[in-house]
Amino acid sequence: MRNIQSGSFKNKCQCPFTNASGNSGAVSMFIEFETSKFLSFGMNLGIDTKYISTSKSVIDTATITFSANNNIAAGSFAFDRNDHATVTYFFASPYIKITPFAIGLYFKVSPELGYLTSSNFIDSRSLNTQNIVLYQPNRNDSITLTNVRFQNGTSSETLQNSTIDGVNKLRVALLFGVGYDIPLINNFSLLPEASYNWPLTNVSNSPQSANWKISSFAVTLGARYRF
Repeated sequence: MRNIQSGSFKNKCQCPFTNASGNSGAVSMFIEFETSKFLSFGMNLGIDTKYISTSKSVIDTATITFSANNNIAAGSFAFDRNDHATVTYFFASPYIKITPFAIGLYFKVSPELGYLTSSNFIDSRSLNTQNIVLYQPNRNDSITLTNVRFQNGTSSETLQNSTIDGVNKLRVALLFGVGYDIPLINNFSLLPEASYNWPLTNVSNSPQSANWKISSFAVTLGARYRF
């Protein structure tokens, strides 16, 4: 499953989380009733985890403390900022399935209701280099600092690792799918399927969220036994 973010979200440091994407998976089971060879109705129940992340290089100004004498200066340095968001839902998806040729190719359309079971947002950063050039305008020269670290004593640190602020407990989406029913033996079939999950609700209701949604493209393989 390929997840794609639309909209944006600001984390606790007010940094924008945008243009994220990621891969994840879902597990489900379904029951289906055939009203004819052309039309079926069913219900799909499962767990869907949506993971997205983004990484970008940032140049920032920091206050630097010299360990030898506790003098303080300001300097610019580059680091990578890494953000990850994960939301997991229990979902129910009643669907209509149309098989236009009575066998093989089919189309599905479905509303999907998801209830949040967990959420997490991680914001971390890591230094590109531990050497920083510090310019001293008053002296019209510069010095190179080595073995530079964050305040936690390492070259990487986690700024946030918590549930998503204002996360929406209910997710509503529309699901569109196309697949193929491959009969095997003894009423058993394989069902390769491609689908698109279009969200109608935001991930978060926080004021820091600006129309933040996660849509998904998925390729799945299902199995069916006809009783």
